[in-house]
Amino acid sequence: MAKSKTDIIKEYLEKNPSAKGKEAEAALKKHGISAQYFYTIKSSLSNRKKRAGKKKAGRKPVVASGYST
Repeated sequence: MAKSKTDIIKEYLEKNPSAKGKEAEAALKKHGISAQYFYTIKSSLSNRKKRAGKKKAGRKPVVASGYST
């Protein structure tokens, strides 16, 4: 099964977590991945990790008003 470019970047980041654009571009060039695409995927992965750490707020219950009809 062929790997997607995103999967290749994920594997590369697991091996090289502090990789910069020039280093990554040189290493990923044979797969046809540019530095811009690398940064796009890297930022979306880091944003996903940040969002996963936040607790989602539940819906607040509707409070009945004190007015009667």
